[in-house]
Amino acid sequence: MTRRSFTLIEMMIGLALIVILVMILLPATNRIMSSTTAASDRNHRLAQVAVLSDVIDRAMLTAIAQDADGKHGFAGDAESLKIMMCGISMLPRAADKPDDIQSIEIAFASGAITLRQEGGARQRLLDGIERCRFEFNSGDGWSESFDGASGLPRAVSVSIWLGAASIDEDDDAGLFSDPFEDSFAEDSERDPDWRRVFAVFDPGAGEETSGTGAM
Repeated sequence: MTRRSFTLIEMMIGLALIVILVMILLPATNRIMSSTTAASDRNHRLAQVAVLSDVIDRAMLTAIAQDADGKHGFAGDAESLKIMMCGISMLPRAADKPDDIQSIEIAFASGAITLRQEGGARQRLLDGIERCRFEFNSGDGWSESFDGASGLPRAVSVSIWLGAASIDEDDDAGLFSDPFEDSFAEDSERDPDWRRVFAVFDPGAGEETSGTGAM
């Protein structure tokens, strides 16, 4: 009994089937790898956001309205925040500066949030973000600027957009396009990926309330 070998046509058909299977599975594999990379990058940036949140939270607990020279201790706009607070700085300070008062500046520029302590260089806390916005509540509503002339704000809101829409939404945009989407694009705003409202500890506010109640 003789064994029949594969013909050239059968081998070509087999190779063609293998190529077709690879072409079908390769996009799905690339999609899974891209999604995994994006998820890992997002988790890394959320960990950096947690560090930023801790820095702001500790600053709010010890913020001061002004120093001994009458300089305002709190100021900010939509993309930066300056806080003067009680605490011991690890950086060298000038002889005329008090040891228990330090100031920090948190700013957003060029896709990164940086931290600068008084007398030190800027350090990158969070990279690869789309946008960051600071808002301040002084008791009369929210605004995107605060000059510190009235003391300390009651609260500070920090909103961070980590990046564009998810991969699935981008890939399906061409298949399910909305002809009216461009008309409303300018009027709508995507919700931030992370947002937190920090309460500012102001001892003077409690004294004013107690004094008002006593009258």
